[in-house]
Amino acid sequence: MACGGCCCDSTPISWVSYIVTWVALICGLVAIFTPYWNEQDNNPDVDFAGLFSQCKDDISNCFSISNVLNAYKGTDFYDDFLVNLSLQMSGLVALIVAVVLFSVYSCCLSNKYLAYVIIGFLLFAFGSIIAGATVYGVKWMDYYTAASTLSWSFGLDVASGGLSLVAAILLIINSCCL
Repeated sequence: MACGGCCCDSTPISWVSYIVTWVALICGLVAIFTPYWNEQDNNPDVDFAGLFSQCKDDISNCFSISNVLNAYKGTDFYDDFLVNLSLQMSGLVALIVAVVLFSVYSCCLSNKYLAYVIIGFLLFAFGSIIAGATVYGVKWMDYYTAASTLSWSFGLDVASGGLSLVAAILLIINSCCL
């Protein structure tokens, strides 16, 4: 059912879910592209490491993804790092698709079937992001010593996954129960 203008589905739960989806996407983007997934206190070459870069001392002295991959090549962490990177990027793409579809759903085409597709993308994003973070966290503990700690980018990534689940649950409530 199409409607004129904007705000077809103006139920408060739908709009809260839409906003939570945007917050999840922003958290995911910041988390993936910042080099603060872990702090390495005992490594003389790297102080901060992320999915796409590693930094010495501060953010102005960083190395690119090829350096990150070369640092892990030949270790048990290499394959796990690639799995995590793939899962994180899949989750991010799913969140982007969910935001685009949610924009259409909220402003132009309020349709329960479209809502179910959005829910599917949000749940896929949740599963992919949390699975990737789990792989990273478990393998990180095996690879690094106790002098290294997970940092705020990792936490923001987990929050992105959790917010994706919250948005999906809110949209399920909106689509099925109201």
